[in-house]
Amino acid sequence: MTDPTGRRVAANLALTLDGRYHGPGGPSDFGMFAPYVTTEVARDHLTRIWEGATTAVLGRVNAEGFLAYWPTVADDESADPRDRGYAKWLVGTEKVVFSTTLTEAPWERSRVVNAPADDVVAALKADGGG
Repeated sequence: MTDPTGRRVAANLALTLDGRYHGPGGPSDFGMFAPYVTTEVARDHLTRIWEGATTAVLGRVNAEGFLAYWPTVADDESADPRDRGYAKWLVGTEKVVFSTTLTEAPWERSRVVNAPADDVVAALKADGGG
């Protein structure tokens, strides 16, 4: 639902039937996603999500995984333009990282939050920032 006085929330979620979202190498192995996130449909979908977004809201595991990958894509002139656009946006945008274990923000322009997600997202929506 769009609130004309606040932000709109768009989500990009990955769900599994067995609760695992990683490859055989463990929680940091996202190789199993590569064939799916590099399709034309997936790239176009992600582009539609981030083009109007002003803030990324991430959990700690995603934030740490993204930090290890996306900044290099932002600088890779041979990367797909949609991937590079997303990477540049992600590196440059405000990031809210939910964590109960981090003591400092893992990226520039990011902040760690240890609070209920619904409260934080409601506050972001209310500030009307886009």
